[in-house]
Amino acid sequence: MTKNQSNFIKLIAIISMTIDHIGFILFPEHNFLRIIGRIAFPLFAFQIGIGYLYTRNFSNYIMRIFSYGFLIQIAFILANLFLNLQADALYLNIFFTLGLGLMAIYFYDQKQYIYLAITFLLPQILHSVGISIDYNWYGLAFILILFIGRNYLLYTIPIVALLSVIFSKFFLHEYTQMYCLLSFLFMLKPLKLNMNIPSTFFYLYYPLHLAILHGLSIIL
Repeated sequence: MTKNQSNFIKLIAIISMTIDHIGFILFPEHNFLRIIGRIAFPLFAFQIGIGYLYTRNFSNYIMRIFSYGFLIQIAFILANLFLNLQADALYLNIFFTLGLGLMAIYFYDQKQYIYLAITFLLPQILHSVGISIDYNWYGLAFILILFIGRNYLLYTIPIVALLSVIFSKFFLHEYTQMYCLLSFLFMLKPLKLNMNIPSTFFYLYYPLHLAILHGLSIIL
């Protein structure tokens, strides 16, 4: 995958995520916004695998993801306390899911399967003490499946579909998540975007757009 194609996937993921959060925070009655938002996570999951392949320093890469996750979570907890957002402060943001998914990729790639199994158990262990992770074990599995099948994405669709059915039926109890399969339209045939999106852009955009949307929800 070229850098321009990667930039295209990042842009689609960011747009989809923004639409999803607009629906979640401002217009929860409009389910079609959440449907569009299902496209975002698979694209970010795919990009994490690509990032692993091209990073020059894995330790810095994973520390950066978890560091941003902690900083954003602290900001979210403070906002929840002082602005009364009525949100679950113990629901960890997407950076923790991406970070654990990156750990899963690393342990799989290094054939450290015991540590891989422990990584997949971590969401449930945290859940037992009242801490939830965005997308739970499903997010980690999604990231790892896309990494393993990155050169044969078409063949991963049935696996992802089955995984999504199980997650939707037994954990979400609704099937909006099935629309995540639309993301393959962008992964299989990514366009070449002649525009550079710095790797740090998403790290800054994620908390900024959430702050704006929550601010609008308070005003409105």
